[in-house]
Amino acid sequence: MRERFQIPLPFWRVQFQLLGGWRRTGIVAAICIAFIALGSYGVRRLLWAEPLVSVASYILNGIAGVQILVLVLGGCNAVYRAMSRDYTGKMIESHRLTPMSNAGIVLGYLFGPNLQILVLFVVNLICGGVLTALAKYPIPDWILGNLLLLSGAVTLWAMSLPPGLRQKTPISFVPFAVGFGVFSFIIAPLPAAGVLSCVYSMGAGFQVITGKLAASTSTGVVGALIAINLLLAAFWLDVAAVKYRRPDLPALNTWRGLVLLLFWLGFGIAGIAVDVKGGGFRTSSWDLIAWHRNQWVATLAFSLLLALPAIAGAVVCRARACADSPVRGPSDRVPALTVALIAAALICLAIGLIGPALFKDERFMAATVTGKVLSLVACVLAMLTAWAVYRLFNAISKRPMTIGTLLLIALWAVAPLVDCFRADLAATHYAQSEYSLLMACSPAGVFYTAWQPGPVPSWLMSGVVIQGVITAGLVVLSRIVTRRSA
Repeated sequence: MRERFQIPLPFWRVQFQLLGGWRRTGIVAAICIAFIALGSYGVRRLLWAEPLVSVASYILNGIAGVQILVLVLGGCNAVYRAMSRDYTGKMIESHRLTPMSNAGIVLGYLFGPNLQILVLFVVNLICGGVLTALAKYPIPDWILGNLLLLSGAVTLWAMSLPPGLRQKTPISFVPFAVGFGVFSFIIAPLPAAGVLSCVYSMGAGFQVITGKLAASTSTGVVGALIAINLLLAAFWLDVAAVKYRRPDLPALNTWRGLVLLLFWLGFGIAGIAVDVKGGGFRTSSWDLIAWHRNQWVATLAFSLLLALPAIAGAVVCRARACADSPVRGPSDRVPALTVALIAAALICLAIGLIGPALFKDERFMAATVTGKVLSLVACVLAMLTAWAVYRLFNAISKRPMTIGTLLLIALWAVAPLVDCFRADLAATHYAQSEYSLLMACSPAGVFYTAWQPGPVPSWLMSGVVIQGVITAGLVVLSRIVTRRSA
């Protein structure tokens, strides 16, 4: 039986009163208007020789930057402080004993602590609208850009909810939000990462606000980003609602974890396809072709990591169900091996069908048949390895997800990194250096090697065989340990 949806008006009212109510909100809004006015006057005095249009443009850029900081950092911090306060005062446990719906609680934590932030957003929107008219920018662009920023911020607020609803002390999402901004130059080249972290939304919103991107010519892109942000916000709200009701179980269990993997593959493939059709293969630039190939390989490699929450969650929940402990429903009883194979099938679908169709240009020189087959085998082995590792540590450790994930990252990343370091050292002494068997001992290394132009190296198959031996050993070991601990 599905729970009845409730709009948490009392929850919002209480959270708003805890922040000082309308009196404090009015004072904060007045201070914000005063800062904007004084700042505008100071910039005008400093640039008195510049035309008013240029001065308004400079001030508008500053307001856009402040808008992002207030929405992202201020909003995520407000959500964290509210949940931390209720965790310390045992209010979250009290909420769980009330008939309030799960969705109502998480919506309460999403918007209740951020009502002051939303008031400041409206104040900045109005003040910026005035400056937009002075700078002779289209006012609809200013409004649309701010809506894009707000949709991205709401998504980040929703992402900050699950870490705050766990059994132990809530974790602040602010460092992660700061990391998204600081390392945006690393995140942006991967379309899936740029969409999921809202880096694209914030960047596009800032460009629309400051007039660097005309919303009239990019309405489809802006509308698509807003829709994607709303979809992601709904997904993370569902994850938070599940975590709120059962904090002792992984929220990204089975189907939710697989949906996250689908998001990664879907956004990654769509982003690369749009980039390719935008002219990448209509030029003679081999560097551009290599750029798209590396985007594709990185998307495949990171998809292995995005599949881990589903597998780990399935292992933990299935073990609880087999021990006759209460679980949430049928999805928690799905065998973890089935989840691992489904994840492998999704990634293999991208490797075997979508990749060749996406890069069918003959100049791309995509993976050969042997390379594709070895990529498929490496993907399946990687998912089986993840299942065996989580099953093993679930039987011997109290933190199977953390330890298992760290081990898998080391298992998949150390060999390729060591081989890259070795090849770079060799390149300093020899005119040409090549990768070795170490690269093929990791599924990421197999992806990278298989999708390079030219014939498949002879050592690639040997590396896949080594991966198979490691996987078989871990499966046998996990089976023995699990039986002994039963």
